[in-house]
Amino acid sequence: MSNSFIYSVIECGSIHTSPSGVMEAKDRSSWGRSTSMIVNCFWIIRVTAGHVISLRFQSLQLWTTYEFTGDHSAYIEIYDGINKSSNLLAYFYGQPDNTVPDGIIRSTNNEMFIIQYTGLWDGWYGYSSNGFSASYWSHECQPFTYGPNCTQSCTCIQSKTQYCNSTTGQCVCKPGWTSSDCSVDIDECIENPLSCPDYSTCTNTAGSFQCTCKEGLTLTAGKCAASSGVNCITKKCSHVCVKLLQNGENFEQCYCPFGMYLEGNQCLACTNYTYGPDCNRTCGCVQNHSLACDPRTGECTCLSLWKGFNCSIEYDVCTKYSINQCQKYANCTDTSDRGYRCRCSQNNGYTESANTSCIPINCTYVLTNSTGLITSPLYPSNYMNNAFCSWTIRAKEDNIITVQFETNYIDDYNCLNDYMELYNGDSASATLIGRYCGSGVPKVIRTTGNKLYIIFKSDWKYNYGKFNGSYISHPCRTFTYGTDSCNNLCRCVKENTEFCDNVNGECICKPGWTLGDCSQDVNECLGTNNKVCPTNSDCINTRGSYTCQCHLGYILNTTNGLCDENHNCIHKKCSHACYIVSPGNEKCVCPEGLVLDTVTQQTCVVPYYPFGQNTTDLLLNNSYTSYNSLFVSSSIYFNSGAPYGYNLQTSAYVSIMRHI
Repeated sequence: MSNSFIYSVIECGSIHTSPSGVMEAKDRSSWGRSTSMIVNCFWIIRVTAGHVISLRFQSLQLWTTYEFTGDHSAYIEIYDGINKSSNLLAYFYGQPDNTVPDGIIRSTNNEMFIIQYTGLWDGWYGYSSNGFSASYWSHECQPFTYGPNCTQSCTCIQSKTQYCNSTTGQCVCKPGWTSSDCSVDIDECIENPLSCPDYSTCTNTAGSFQCTCKEGLTLTAGKCAASSGVNCITKKCSHVCVKLLQNGENFEQCYCPFGMYLEGNQCLACTNYTYGPDCNRTCGCVQNHSLACDPRTGECTCLSLWKGFNCSIEYDVCTKYSINQCQKYANCTDTSDRGYRCRCSQNNGYTESANTSCIPINCTYVLTNSTGLITSPLYPSNYMNNAFCSWTIRAKEDNIITVQFETNYIDDYNCLNDYMELYNGDSASATLIGRYCGSGVPKVIRTTGNKLYIIFKSDWKYNYGKFNGSYISHPCRTFTYGTDSCNNLCRCVKENTEFCDNVNGECICKPGWTLGDCSQDVNECLGTNNKVCPTNSDCINTRGSYTCQCHLGYILNTTNGLCDENHNCIHKKCSHACYIVSPGNEKCVCPEGLVLDTVTQQTCVVPYYPFGQNTTDLLLNNSYTSYNSLFVSSSIYFNSGAPYGYNLQTSAYVSIMRHI
């Protein structure tokens, strides 16, 4: 049998102008033929002007291929006019059980266009399109009537209704109205919090709404903005600032966009499930079923297995059917129609982006209330993988912040992969209070100022852990302490103390002081500290410190802190240092390790016995002077006093020449 085919297009159909009639599409099956045909049939119904056309199917058999029932390549389209450029009224494709559409299909004018595509199947089995049977009738149909012949009245409030469906009687409301009869005004300001631009006030009206820019702003190109060239001088607003006139005096005013509230001159994001202008609306989310509330729209982001506009409906389709067809980092969640949807896995630290791909969750929080909670992501469940969360807590200027953890376990013991860090400020550039992991997070952590920054990090591995804490901001006077509040007095000597730990009362001493209350002076000149001063000086201890006093003949070099030789003598020509005892009375001095010569008392020389003379040492009497040099020739016996050892040499004959 040949596998070649001849393709042809057969057009069929008819034009109907009678007030009523029947249309039938004939059997176009092609069983076992070597010719494949594309059969496109169309019908046009045109009746008296001012009438409409009602159409009802008696039978519909469109399923196409012999092997694959339900193929969409065969279908019928019905248009509200003369051709395909008109509005589409209905679309039907083949069903294996030959289901007949219910109800009436009705035009809005006196013309209707119907087209049938029979499909194409290349192969021996061909295709089957047994066609359809339908009847039509024309009649008048006044506005806001419905039924088989439009004899029933619609219940719509006509002034608030766009039109009434002439077959079902359903009211299609005009914008701004709702309910079955379009009698209920839609409060657009509540339904869509973004109906108006930022920095404006939304006022609901009957069937509509009105946007009014805040004082000092004007609506330009759909946005509320300050006049060009008007700049604030006094206030440093984070977003928008305007100049206003009140009681004859000028003043400056800061404004915040939707989803933020004004704190001083700064706009801060809504917290604690609030949203809208100035955060004055409460989100309707069931909080333990939701992840968050959008600060601008109030839209709830539900936890998995919860749905609905406020996350109050539970579903379990994915659990029931064990669906596992989602991308990496995504889990199956149920939809409102009992289907399923792949949602990015929060346990793995991912959320869905605008293009439906999974991206890491951004769990960044700014907390400005006097009290609040600090919990691990997904608490009370174990925290997620790949987390990087931060909490910035800001309290009043004269307060400090106390954090207490009731539950704390972070699945790591070396603090390299999973850990929590707390900083004594509002960023990671502040002083690090500590890095914690395992079960080692302290029960109480307290700042010294009014800001605290916390970060939490977990890696990609399976993690088992969670933490749950709370914070409170409160005053805490210096040199007071306590676990719950600062009611105890520190026992430190204040003038000697850097600060007192406001949790446990420990005194942190200033340099130069020690003991538990910082009452004892540290003698820096003793022990291992006796080298704190430079050569040719003496260390003198003082209260809480020390001073270095240069020896006679030396003066302190304030640049390098060393004691330099003094060469201010006039009469004596000292080889090294010199000091004036009294006018005309000068004295030469030598650095450590040298001595003045016995003749001139002006030159520093190495002593004969730098380590001291013993009674058994041979005196160096055999010496003579020639050419300004001293020559010594004798046997020297070292019995003791030699550097780094004794009896270094029992007998030695040496010749020593010393310049003088």
